[in-house]
Amino acid sequence: MVIRGRDSFSRVQEEWDHVAHKSSLAIDRFFGSSHILRAWYHTWTNPEDIFCVFHPGARETVPSLYEGGVEGGFGLPLVRVHKKNGSIRILSSPVDDNMWYAPVIGSANEASGQRAAALVAQGDEWDLLILQHVDISRAFWKSFAAYFRSRKYSVEVYPTMQIGSMTLHDRWEDYQKRLKSGFRRNLNKREQYLIEAHGPLTVSVAERKEEVDQAFYEGFSIETMGWKGYTHSAVLQNESSKRYFYELAHAAAGKEALTLAALKSGGFPVSFYYYVRQGDEAYLFKTMYDERYSRFGVGQLGLYKTLKALHQRGVRILNLFGSYVPWHEHWLPTITQYSKIIIAPRRNMLSLVPYRLYAHIKKYPKGYRVFTNVRKWYHVMGIMWDTFKASIQHLR
Repeated sequence: MVIRGRDSFSRVQEEWDHVAHKSSLAIDRFFGSSHILRAWYHTWTNPEDIFCVFHPGARETVPSLYEGGVEGGFGLPLVRVHKKNGSIRILSSPVDDNMWYAPVIGSANEASGQRAAALVAQGDEWDLLILQHVDISRAFWKSFAAYFRSRKYSVEVYPTMQIGSMTLHDRWEDYQKRLKSGFRRNLNKREQYLIEAHGPLTVSVAERKEEVDQAFYEGFSIETMGWKGYTHSAVLQNESSKRYFYELAHAAAGKEALTLAALKSGGFPVSFYYYVRQGDEAYLFKTMYDERYSRFGVGQLGLYKTLKALHQRGVRILNLFGSYVPWHEHWLPTITQYSKIIIAPRRNMLSLVPYRLYAHIKKYPKGYRVFTNVRKWYHVMGIMWDTFKASIQHLR
């Protein structure tokens, strides 16, 4: 079936959660649950733009066959996006600047991918289909793209970002030993320097709903004291970002799946970590540190200390949940490559031109490096301009 709008989604909520609970990946079980998905949709899109394809499957399906069998239920959340005054109708994964992951719930096998594609293809409701940051190695997405190719749609697939995840041992000491000795020594040295300069270290953890507000605002206020606060790009200065992370925190706390952790020195927060948990997995949504303490490496030190607190709560896998950057390397992550799928009917092939050009540039490392540098400096110049405007307003 195709679910259009929030009211239709509400009517199948019980069946949706039954299917989401059967997902093979913990990340899909968490982000695919109706409780979290409704909070996600609610923060940034018109309720009528919700567009999901859903097959409930059979409740009596044997669990061991659920993921591999044709009868397994599945769900694919999407959203309508309107571009160019509505002249181009886009269906997209429900992702934005605050959230990159779009779940597939239930059976993510080949048969489910084909059936989901058939449901999306029926009717004349879109001109462009954009599926952002999907793991193309999964059978669901392979068969989903293959379905459209077999029906002469234009399909473009290219890599986007890499995500790292760390596997922890049952004994914390065993994971510690895996880390490079130089990195461990550096953490210990910086910890001693910080204690000597500013006082003893403690880890503050908030997980219950009644604890969320204080921990949320205390943690995110750290970001406003740095360059992001100066350029008005901090989460608390952006209403949509603030609303998303605040509502997600309360939704996750309601599922006993939230950990807001702060590293404190002398009782004062120096770094903050926003985790959500599902079973023995955790996802690091946001991390920030007080730039006045940067010489103590409080970002890495705080991650080390809060990760130990998560391990004590049964977490054995941490998904760094952001594009791979050099500082991730110290934690020995396993890297997963994500991709973007863009699909267009033959009548609308011109809409694919910018995406095909971008995909072509990515094939040539030197050319892509030039492109990314130009884009980076364009972004830097934008920040400098915002900083200049903020300075002028301050002088007034």
